[in-house]
Amino acid sequence: MNIFIKNTAEKFLLLKPLKNIIVFESNPDFTDNSRALFDEMIKRKVNDNFLLLWATHNSSELPNDLKNIKNVEFADINSFKYKYYYSYYARAFAVSNIFLNKRREEQYYIYLAHGAAFKAIKDKRYSLPKECYGCDFCAYSEFSGKYDAENLNANVNDVNIIETGYPRNDVLFEKNNKCKALFNTEKYIYWLPTFRQKSGDNSSVSSISIPFIYNSEDLEKINNTADESNITLVIKPHPAQDLSKIKINNLSNVKFIDESFLTENKVSNYEVLADSCALLSDYSSVFYDYLLCDKPIGFCWEDYEIYVKNEGINPDLIEFTECGDKLFTADDLCAFIKDVTLGNDKLKEKREEIKNKVHKYTDSNSASRIVDYLISKKVIK
Repeated sequence: MNIFIKNTAEKFLLLKPLKNIIVFESNPDFTDNSRALFDEMIKRKVNDNFLLLWATHNSSELPNDLKNIKNVEFADINSFKYKYYYSYYARAFAVSNIFLNKRREEQYYIYLAHGAAFKAIKDKRYSLPKECYGCDFCAYSEFSGKYDAENLNANVNDVNIIETGYPRNDVLFEKNNKCKALFNTEKYIYWLPTFRQKSGDNSSVSSISIPFIYNSEDLEKINNTADESNITLVIKPHPAQDLSKIKINNLSNVKFIDESFLTENKVSNYEVLADSCALLSDYSSVFYDYLLCDKPIGFCWEDYEIYVKNEGINPDLIEFTECGDKLFTADDLCAFIKDVTLGNDKLKEKREEIKNKVHKYTDSNSASRIVDYLISKKVIK
């Protein structure tokens, strides 16, 4: 389509009024903060008056649990219909991964985020687009929101920070124990390693894939410690992580899962997180969320110096890692597993202190707060 035809088509499209359409986006599709907000809207019957449209990256159909819900559809973000219909006529956008194109000034936009600031983003890959300056920006608190804005290469005054908390965290307050049955265990530690090496790509931010377990001897030692402690270690690698150097054997007490496991078992990543008895993290902001669970946290920092050199951690935020144990070796991890089993929780008070600094709200009402806010702004009714 040449520039003249494109510009003419756009002028024609802009002549027609907005429609009652709310566009949702996440990656993976149908997940994260966007899904939690979507579920709250379904609960509050927003779909009686609005079409709830998922702008998808990789999905060829709606998940089974969404297929029979009134006024719920999906469209690939690269499809003609999305580009030249939904993006022009949607009244509102709720995104948590990428910034979809905002076609009109009067369209409402809320960025729900997929993680809070912790890493020091050194390039412009997450920059806030100019058309989204002034948009609403979901954050744990005003304190955390200013760092989130910086990570998007924006000034704190360029966005409207709304202190609601993340919708996906609401599930962390639910007690259902259904995930323990999936792993056939009474206790499990959930390990969410951040991205280090991309499969088929020369780019990497570390010389190792996942701390400790790339070494088969250490992996066996960790598995034996977990077995002796009657606890399971559940590992969900980053979707882009190259796992070719890790021998994923049939281990008794170390289980690897992926996004397909969650889909097949009809559970969310944060439901698995909620049922765990401790978290293993590293340079991911997931530990902020887990502070709401008041359970032990371990930071796997075997490659800390390399990671900080290549990717970086915001120096203003490094103090928050005082809420967890620093684990530099497989032996450190084994000691952490034993402490969790024995109930040796040395950092409980420090976690509480940091939680209260990061989070304005420590309840299960974040999604509801956002819907109430959208009603107050007359975005929805």
